[in-house]
Amino acid sequence: MEAYLDRANAMDREKLAPLRGAYWKGELSVEQFQERNRRLYEHPFGQERMETLLLRLPSGEVQSSLDLLQINLMIKNEQNRVEVQPAIIIASVLTLEKHQGKGGATRLMGEVVQLQERPWSVLYSDINPEFYERFKFVKFPVSVAVGEAKLASTPPKLRALKPAEFLDHLSRAREKSLLKCKGLAVGVQPESGFWDWQLERYRYFAELSKKNWELNPFWEVQDGAGLHPVAVAPDYVHDRLDGLWVCPTCEQPSEVLGHLASQAGVSTFRFWSATAKEGKTEYPMVRAPLGGASPSAFEVQLGEWW
Repeated sequence: MEAYLDRANAMDREKLAPLRGAYWKGELSVEQFQERNRRLYEHPFGQERMETLLLRLPSGEVQSSLDLLQINLMIKNEQNRVEVQPAIIIASVLTLEKHQGKGGATRLMGEVVQLQERPWSVLYSDINPEFYERFKFVKFPVSVAVGEAKLASTPPKLRALKPAEFLDHLSRAREKSLLKCKGLAVGVQPESGFWDWQLERYRYFAELSKKNWELNPFWEVQDGAGLHPVAVAPDYVHDRLDGLWVCPTCEQPSEVLGHLASQAGVSTFRFWSATAKEGKTEYPMVRAPLGGASPSAFEVQLGEWW
């Protein structure tokens, strides 16, 4: 009997948690990383949209695992119209150390992309994007732009937005941007539950650091090019502000984020930029439905990553 695809239950996740934590914890402890993930799984959006899939051996032991998150994409089609289609984010692909080199991750990925009812797939890789290209994922590199917190001598024109205002602003901005693209273009559809789920990790980071998170996450920036939505969150564990969504048409994004970082009481900021020439390269990737054309553009930002 060969290894087979299976859905993780609560006990499976609990057993995998320390192994995943040891691999991805970064500056957190393994226990802190486990708690971060527990909160994301238990968030209402996580409960409704997240699942963990396993490649399980006949003995019952797990060989490889990954997480799936159900989202929706805005698709600008060949008729120059934007439509919404279901998709999945694939994340946290991991083969247990003693099973590495046996093709487990390859088998698991192959099973997942073929069996999913949501035909579009998205993932984000900061290492080895070539592995995912084997499954017809197309990469759209971005640079991680960074800078220092600094109050602008002439403060940017900012207006705090409520979540619903931001999401409406973002939806309109994304549709407008997609329609400017040549050929097939895709972007993540803004959803209130998804954005609150993304902010949950930053709430946990604030608790860990014993900080009061007072800075509003959602803003509108006015400059010579118009009005632009911006979303930010302070990551107090890493002493930085994450630019979760920075409108590509914003004239001076670094000045805006530096100003907000200073207000948040952190030292630095970062955001994803498709035009920055320096910084670490990340690889957002997207896979079209089987037999469909690959997109020419994938609009995505740090706040849409998992």
